[in-house]
Amino acid sequence: MVSATREPRATGAWYDRTAHRVVMELGGGYQVGIPVRQLKEIASATPTELAQVELLGRGHILHWEDLDADYSVPALVLQMVGPTLLAQEAARAAGKVKTNRKAAAARKNGKRGGRPRKVARK
Repeated sequence: MVSATREPRATGAWYDRTAHRVVMELGGGYQVGIPVRQLKEIASATPTELAQVELLGRGHILHWEDLDADYSVPALVLQMVGPTLLAQEAARAAGKVKTNRKAAAARKNGKRGGRPRKVARK
């Protein structure tokens, strides 16, 4: 899961006229292209207006002054990966938590023969 100190931020942003996308370069060299049609506030803007994208807030905001439009970089990244992937990552992280209660439950389950075997369906 993304920690508060490592939340996504853009180190660069530009408009790709060929693909009609706003591209963000994130830390670590990742690039994310977002189709303009998915950005409702700027979907009808001209290519010249779209090319005037700026970064604000140390890379946390995509900003278009003439269009009076702002987008949160972390929100766009979360929208891209979707809630399912985010939930899977949260569950994976929670599964790594070690507590005395969890250890006791695992020992008790082990004395019963452990987790039941999965039966292959035919």
